[in-house]
Parts: sequence; structure tokens; C-alpha cells
Amino acid sequence: MSAADDSGDLLVVEGLEKSYDGVRALRGASLSVRPGEIHALLGENGAGKSTLIKALAGAIRPDSGTITFAGERLELTSRTDSMRRGISVIFQHANLVPQLTVAQNVVLGNEQARNGFLRDRDQRQAIREVLARIGADIDLHRAAASLRSSERQLVEIARALLHDARLLILDEPTASLGSSEVEHLHVMLAELRASGMAIVYVSHRLAEVLGVSDRSTILRDGQTVGTLRTSESTTDDVIRLMIGRDASHVFRKQTSQARDSVALRVRGLTTPSGLKDVSFDLHAGEILGVFGLLGSGRTELARALFGADPLTSGDIDAADRPPAGRRSPYRAARSGMGLVPEERTTQALFPLLSITDNMTSARPWLFSTFGFIRDRRRRELVSDMGRRMQLKASSPSQLVSQLSGGNQQKVVLGRWLLGGSQILILDDPTVGVDIGAKEEIYRLVSELTDDGTAVLLMSSELPEVIGLSDRVMVMHEGTVNGSFTNSELSEEALLRAAHGEGHD
Repeated sequence: MSAADDSGDLLVVEGLEKSYDGVRALRGASLSVRPGEIHALLGENGAGKSTLIKALAGAIRPDSGTITFAGERLELTSRTDSMRRGISVIFQHANLVPQLTVAQNVVLGNEQARNGFLRDRDQRQAIREVLARIGADIDLHRAAASLRSSERQLVEIARALLHDARLLILDEPTASLGSSEVEHLHVMLAELRASGMAIVYVSHRLAEVLGVSDRSTILRDGQTVGTLRTSESTTDDVIRLMIGRDASHVFRKQTSQARDSVALRVRGLTTPSGLKDVSFDLHAGEILGVFGLLGSGRTELARALFGADPLTSGDIDAADRPPAGRRSPYRAARSGMGLVPEERTTQALFPLLSITDNMTSARPWLFSTFGFIRDRRRRELVSDMGRRMQLKASSPSQLVSQLSGGNQQKVVLGRWLLGGSQILILDDPTVGVDIGAKEEIYRLVSELTDDGTAVLLMSSELPEVIGLSDRVMVMHEGTVNGSFTNSELSEEALLRAAHGEGHD
């Protein structure tokens, strides 16, 4: 039974707005959390969950709206400020200093001193007490770098307790935990709830959320669309609120261009990064969508196919012409494969180089002879591609860092269209771009299939996957958990498969 106090809310968020470069991440979001409750915060990728909890952590400042905590209106300026007020956020990737010990990390920012000397003995006793409270038996002298994921999480929770946190926010707390560790975490959270602590639980695992929380608030497109009592709700209720949009507004392909010939054949792909026995065929002229939630293995699959990550086992046959020798991104590019990675700014672009240099960086053999660059030919190729892609730039010599996100993505796409790619792997190709640039990218992707280009479209956006794909493969925890033909595609079916439910 919940220990929630119905007499009032501990946290009240009203009308929170936040934009990044013109893209609205929050559109008047609201949230209320009571003392002594576990409150789930749910929504699709890009719904605004991360932005909201960053605002509560003091990591970003909202453009407008209010945050009221324990009756006091807050203007949070930093994570330290948030923790001092009694709000502790534990992000998915632990925020520990690897070189420091467990004890040093727990007291970080809350060190006690007397006459200028640290009260080491008193603090160690306090650390032992908070670790014992959450059932954590961890050597205080161990370096944080040596801890497992579950241990790092417990150290962060211990730090929150030592700082007298009244609100604990957990971002995907079970993403890297085993079943026994998840069970221990849930038992511990129930005990903290019983003591009066308020807990916000952010997760994509709906069945898990419904089993552990008291209420659920659902975000969609940066807005709060509902708050449910989880004891009175089903997974379908939550999914309907999460989706809640007309898919007819999504750009759709008119007809499939898929051929009978197989462009990419993958069998039994297993990797150290977490893929397990992944098998599929990608046909020439086909757009095969790959959908999955955070941690599903989408990005790991893209990197493995392109030779950026090693394989434990499995076979990859690209366009009936497997590249000779050791797999690598260079050999993948030579065999006619291109990759638009998830993180374009860090993995795809050279920000201090020009559009021309960026767009021609992958296939230098197109404009060189005996090692000599034919610069005029290079400029002609880039100018022609820029016109085809409707690239908005002052000139091909403009620095790519000066372009908008959508135009930067067009540069990355253009890199692989130069010389032609028989296979194109797109990992979240429209993330962080405006709606106009999205539709232009959709148009380009659809046009590519006319000449037989095979496209592997990996996306966290359901309307994008459904609107463009001939088929959709759903991944869950590194495996393929369902394959859907165009006639079987629905957001409800894909979400259920993404959450680990079977495909009827």
C-alpha cells in the first residue's frame, strides 16, 4: 500500500517551457508528486521526459513555467543547488568520479569539517548507516571505476540520502540491471516510499512501472497529457496516451520499391556490445524499419553492420559482395554501404571543416587520380548534391558547424549519396531537426529506393518508422522481438513488441 500523503503535493511543476534552437522540447509540461509515493514519468522517446528531469536537477533552466517544492518556488541554477534543496536526480549513466573511492563519492559536496579538518570518522559512520539502510554491502575504499552498474546506482542513492533528499528522481534505473538487482531496487524503493520519500521513476518498461508505482504522468510532444492511478490502469491505457496522435500527418511512401533480390543478408549476429543472434534480410529498394526503445540494440546493430564494432559470431553479406579482409568502416564504404549515425555532431561531422570537405570525406576515390585531388571535380559533385538535397548554405565552403541541424544532416546524407550507396543505414536520421527538414529528408529517403538503394531505417519515432517502412523489425534487449509487414503495422503493436511482449 502507498504511503502517499493526500494532504498536499511535495513537488508541483506548472507550465514548463523549453526550446533548443527553435525546437520546443517542453510545451507547458506539468507534474505533481506527493510525499511517500512512487510516481512514474512516461512517454515516447522525445516526449520531453529528459528535459523535464534536467530542469528539476538544475542542469538546464526552463524558458518559462514554475517549479514549486515543499511550498517554495524554486529557481534552480545548478545540480548542487537542486541537491541542497532536497531534490536528487540519478541519471541513467552514474554521475560518480571514477578515481574517487565509494566513501569520497558518497560525501562529495557534503563533506563535514571541524576547525578546517575533515571529520573522517563521523562521516564514515554516516556512510555505513546509509549503505546499510539500502542493503548495500560495498567496501568504502573501492574506487568507483571498479563498481558494477547496480553498485554505482546504490552509491548515488546513498549520496542522496546523506544529503537528506526528500525527492529522488531515477532515470531508467533498471536499464543495465539483472533481474535480481531489479528486485532488490524495487524492495528498497518501497522502503524509501514508506519512510515518506517521494520518488519519480522514469522508465520505458511499462509492465515494470505499473507494478512499482502509485501514479503515472504521461508526456507527449513536450506536453502533459494525463496522470493515471496505476492500480486502475493497464498497459493499453498508458500506450494510448503515449501515442495520441494522428498518423495520417506523417509523410508516407506511395508505393513500395522493394525487389526480390537481397542487398544485405545477416545471420546469427552476436556482439560484445549486446546483440544476440540477430538475423534478417534487407532487399534492394526496400526500407526496413528498425524500432526499439533505449537499450534495445538499435545503435549497436548499426555500428556492427558498418564494421565499427567487433563481432563475436555471425555473418554479414552485403550486396552479394562481402568486403575482403578484416571488417572496417572503410571496407564497408568500399562495398557500397553508408552509415548516418545517431550522434552526427560527434560521430559524423568535422565541425571546423567546410561543407565540401565533410561531404567528400568518405569516398575520395571519386575525385582523385593516382593520389592527386581533382578539386574542380570535387566542388562540382558537392554543388550538384547540394541542389538535389535543397541544402540551405551560403556556399559549399561554409563551415558545417554554422549550419542548422537539418542542413548538417543533409551534409551527412549527401556524403553517402555521392557515388551511390547500395545500402544506407540511417540511425535516428531526423533527431533534432525541424519539421521542414524532416519532410525533405523523408522525401530523399523515399527517392533513394527508386534506383534500388536498400535502406535500414533505425528510429525512435513511431510515426517515422510506420510512415516510411515497407517492413518493421522490432528489437528488445539486443534481440529481434518481432517482424511486421506493412499491413500489420500499428503503433500499439510495435510498442508492445518493443516492451518485450510477443508478436501474435
